[in-house]
Amino acid sequence: MLPAIGLTLADPVAMAVALDPTIVTRQSKYFVDIEITSDLTRGMTVIDELDVLHKEPNITVVREIDIPRWKEILYSCLRK
Repeated sequence: MLPAIGLTLADPVAMAVALDPTIVTRQSKYFVDIEITSDLTRGMTVIDELDVLHKEPNITVVREIDIPRWKEILYSCLRK
């Protein structure tokens, strides 16, 4: 099995971005909504990356961060 590509620790990344937004190195704006009507996908976050809905972007999605800086912030918080 191949290792997961990307950073899968969403909560620590969100915490670090809140503490230091300068760690974000690439971001994109999209229209994002939460599915509330389907039995199969209720609660699913839907990102319109292809602009299928032609709606005004309402969320900035972080695509890349400065990982060494993120680790510094994470380790600093864990040491406290």
